[in-house]
Amino acid sequence: GGRAASRRTFQFKTTLVGHRGAVYDAAMNESCTKVYSASQDTTVLEWDVETSQITAVCEGHQGFVRAVVVAGGDTGGGGSGALGEASGSPELALSGAQDSCIKLWDMRAPHSSRCVATLTEHSAEVCFLSVVGDKLFSGSADATVKYWDIRQRKCVDTLRGHKSTVFAVAAACKPGETEPCMCVHTVASCW
Repeated sequence: GGRAASRRTFQFKTTLVGHRGAVYDAAMNESCTKVYSASQDTTVLEWDVETSQITAVCEGHQGFVRAVVVAGGDTGGGGSGALGEASGSPELALSGAQDSCIKLWDMRAPHSSRCVATLTEHSAEVCFLSVVGDKLFSGSADATVKYWDIRQRKCVDTLRGHKSTVFAVAAACKPGETEPCMCVHTVASCW
């Protein structure tokens, strides 16, 4: 006979209220202290899990924000911190939007300088993001998946062959390897 799978039960804690439009995506940081939400109101909000309060607002997209992910402190640019600094493990939030752009947000920075990069290689809405280590995968309505080096802020490869919007990307590294493998949802292609 088979073993019954154990089920974990979750208890409702609170509702986070603050966006002025639908929420399309959410992500949590590795330490489970912050939640990031992507919204129709063109913003990404950072929330404190304990207090349920908004702790930061990321503004700059010119359309609905469809996707948000969090990259840890070692994915930024040349040092141990998110942007090359040696200060603990700050977050780098990445958002993809209807404006075809991916924005990288340094969540330690003051509001006016929080956006540290805008990636503009997609030609249509960015629908999905997935981070593996210092690599980013983006799925788009331009029917491509782009593979990015977050540290260098550049597109490494473009995967073509889809006939329509790429809504989901699942990526991971095999144990002991640093290069991600990936499966893409819509046309069920694997690389």
